[in-house]
Amino acid sequence: LQRSFGHPEILLAGLPPPTAHSVLNDAGEMVRAGRTFTPGAVTAELLEGYDATFRPVPEFQFPAYLGEALRFYNGEPLQVLQLVY
Repeated sequence: LQRSFGHPEILLAGLPPPTAHSVLNDAGEMVRAGRTFTPGAVTAELLEGYDATFRPVPEFQFPAYLGEALRFYNGEPLQVLQLVY
């Protein structure tokens, strides 16, 4: 999302992989369509029956959760939001 759309990457934990992939794909399509998610923003559009919000992921947490993204961005500055439901 960051490289293609200038939007922070989105991290989601705690859901079964198929559900998480679906939610992240939906969020990515919304970003592709021009939607911007910001820290503290709340949406009911991603998880049916649940509100979700976005929180910044501190850089010291990146290695624990973002191994593939760190390899992809290869040292480029990275912004990440966690989708919290």
